[in-house]
Formats: sequence, C-alpha cells, structure tokens
Amino acid sequence: MKFRYLIASLLAFALLAVGCTEEEMSSLKNIKVSNSYIGLPTEGGSESITLTAETDWTFNQDLMPDWLTVSPMNGGAGEFTVSFSADETFSNREVELQINAGEETQYLIVTQPADLSEVEYSTVKEVLDGTDGTIYFVEGTVTNIENTEYGNWWLQDETGSLYIYGTLDANGASKNFLSLGIAEGDRIKVHGPRTTYGTTVELVDVTVDELIKSLIKVEENEYELGKEAGEFTISASVSGDGVSVSADAEWLRFVGVAGSGENTTITIAYDENTDAAPREAVLTLSSASGENTSEVTVSVRQTGNMPETSTIATAVAGQGEYFAVEGTVSALCTRGFVLTDETASVLVYFGSSYDGAYSIGDKLKVVGEMGSYNHGAQFDSPDYVEVMEEGGDFEYPAAEELTGAEMDALLGQYPNNDDLVETKYVKITGQISISGNYYNLKVSGASEAQGSMYYPIKELGLDDMNGQTKTLYGYFTSISGGRFINLVVTSVE
Repeated sequence: MKFRYLIASLLAFALLAVGCTEEEMSSLKNIKVSNSYIGLPTEGGSESITLTAETDWTFNQDLMPDWLTVSPMNGGAGEFTVSFSADETFSNREVELQINAGEETQYLIVTQPADLSEVEYSTVKEVLDGTDGTIYFVEGTVTNIENTEYGNWWLQDETGSLYIYGTLDANGASKNFLSLGIAEGDRIKVHGPRTTYGTTVELVDVTVDELIKSLIKVEENEYELGKEAGEFTISASVSGDGVSVSADAEWLRFVGVAGSGENTTITIAYDENTDAAPREAVLTLSSASGENTSEVTVSVRQTGNMPETSTIATAVAGQGEYFAVEGTVSALCTRGFVLTDETASVLVYFGSSYDGAYSIGDKLKVVGEMGSYNHGAQFDSPDYVEVMEEGGDFEYPAAEELTGAEMDALLGQYPNNDDLVETKYVKITGQISISGNYYNLKVSGASEAQGSMYYPIKELGLDDMNGQTKTLYGYFTSISGGRFINLVVTSVE
C-alpha cells in the first residue's frame, strides 16, 4: 500500500534528520534547541521544545505551512519554550522549518502522520449528492486521465463517475502527477474538498490515500470497426490469474486469449452492422489475484451503412428517415446549433449535454434521424458529426421581418402535430422580458404571440437588456406552448 511506504520513508528521513541536526547543534553558538525533530499526533495536539538563544531569533515565515501554529515566532536572547500545534489530519504532513539567529540557521523537522483506519469512504453518488466545501473520502477505479501535469481524471465506482481536478504528490505538492505512477484501471482511495464548476461536481487537489495497481492494462481502450463482420485483437498486460471478458452487446463475442503477462492478446469477434446508424458497445476485461480484482473497459464503435449525402431540404421532408447532410453552422444556442445549406436550414439538437463544440462558419457533416419537436424539424442527438472545415465567415440572407400581427397569424397555420414551420432567418422587434431561464419578447401588435429566445448563448449579452426594446435577428425554428415563436438568436440591435 502506497501510504505504508510513505510512512516508512518519512520515519527514515526523520531519523536521519535528527542524527544530522544533533551533530550540527554543537557548532551553533547563537541558538540551540532541545529537539530538532517534532512529531505531532494524528488526532491533533501540541508538542514543545526548549530554545536557548544568545541573540535575536525568528522563524522564516515563508516556510510556515497553514496547518501548523508555532508560538512564539521570534524572540531575543534567553531561554524560551516554543510550542508546535496542529488540528487532526487525514493526510501525511511534513515541513522543514528554519530559525534564523544572527548569521546562523537552525533547522527543524515537523511531521504529523495520518491514520485512515477509521475513515468511512463515500460512494461516488454520495459525493455527487453532497455539499460543496465538504472533504470527502472516496474510492474507485481510475478512468480517463485527461491531464498528467495537474492530475485531472475520472474516478468510477458502481454508483457513477466523479471528476478529480488536481492530484497532490506524496509531498503535498501540485503539478507533479506523474510521480505518483497512477494509470487508468488502478484502484485508488483519495480525499479532497468538493466543489461545483458549472454543472460538474469535482474533488479538487485530492490526496492519494491508497493506490492498488491494476492487474490488467490495455494498450488501447477505444476501437473503431467497419460495418462488415470480422475480428479484432486487444493487446493487454496481465499480472493476475487469467482474463475474463464480458460485453454489453450481443453483436460482440469473446473468441479467446493468447500469450501471457505483458504479451497477452484477447480476440473479439463482431457481427455485420446492417443498420444505417453506427452502434456502440463496451467490453469489460477483468483479472484477479487472491482477493484483488481489477477491471478495465474498452469502448467499441462500429460504423453503419452511411447514407448518401442529401440536401437539408430533402432531409426535412423525410421525417423519421435517416440522413446525412452537409452545411454550415449559422446560429448557436446552448442546446445545439442551426445548420444551413443552399436549400434550407435545420436545428441540430443535443440537449443539456451540448458542450458548445462548434462555431459559426464551421462546415459540418451531420448524420442522424430527422425528427421534429414543437412543429420544428430537427436532428435530435445525431449519431455522427464531422468537422469538414473549421471557422470562416457566414453571410446571412436578408432577414424577413415578422410583425406582431404576422406572429399571431402563424399560431393558426399549424393545427396538426406533424405540421412543420419553415426554418428561416427573420428579425423581430419588441421589449425583452427575462424571468429566470426564460427569455421572451413582447411585440407590439401581437395579441397572443410572443417571441421566445431559444436557449440563447451568453455572448449575446441579453441578461443586461431586460426591459429594453431591441431588434432580434435569428432563425425561426418552432412554435411552443401555443404562442411562443422560438428564435435561435444570432444578433441584437
């Protein structure tokens, strides 16, 4: 266990430090201490030493950690009792202090070990449901290491996944993640404070309490397969007693294992994908030794029978069918974007998980089933998006102005659920009304209809325009609630 080795190294270092310091003490004339090694109890408390000085002395404040209280911090000639105190700790603490007396320097080592035997570890779900500012102890499997300098990665257990933002090294320092030797698939226990960044719950600058190296590692954990049936092999390093394989899809089958140790290969067969859409599955590989069991996951994606590229107008007319279209991103919202080609425009909807990955002017290929919502055509969570060309300018057509009377008239033109509006570029003038997450537009001359800004991006600056009369430009995409003319806004005047 890593923690055990850390304690041993701390004790060895401390004993060495005591021996060296006692030898050096005899050569210091201005300052002497009764003990140069101070050990504080895990549960918190104080220890004292006697300091005898022939001149003014002071601790180097720059080396004093937040967790340690020293009193007094300075003095003159004479004999002093200096106390060192700290609160209870859940991680190993150590610091080297300096006392300056004239031209001489006395070094002290202060340590406080941790005892994690009584700690109860939370599940990931309990952390996700918890409160910010609380220190949580959690254990699970290391997955998806995103940054190897600060140590940003995901921890997973049977209840969910938790983002770890920053991992301290064995000395409590940051930006030294690689020194810990943590790899995907390892079992780990950590603790740290909970925070929420945007919508992501995180533990920040965690301390590693225990690390159990994985009994199985794979060279690759993502595989792209063609649509035809075939086999592929996974190269693995196995230190446990054999390998077991399970899949969450019937179209994947375990064939066999060859080799051993660092040269293990696992063969998987897959069926032909006769569907248009691509499909995905997860393989779980596990190995055991005694009571220790490790597992890693491998993601598999098989392409489908990609349709020929159609125009957006053709796709919009083919409700419920599978299409591939190409176009340019012409408008953005926090749930997706509007895609435009020379024939039409359509909303590409991802929902609350959308990460804003695409920009105005990006040329994309989008593949998925064409559907509709609130009388508006849309790709709902497309299966495939390819960036064909990044960025660039987009030239908007002349905006069609919608008056209040015209908006009222639109409300009666789509009596059936499958009646679709034409997604088009318009401008509407009215008074902005913001209530919570709802951004509406009160338009003069409209008795029933209201404009509604569809999940607007913050870059538009609408939050500062509440109550102001403005002209909004954007794409009319749908009608909701029987009266809201939904607009994916591109600009405000």
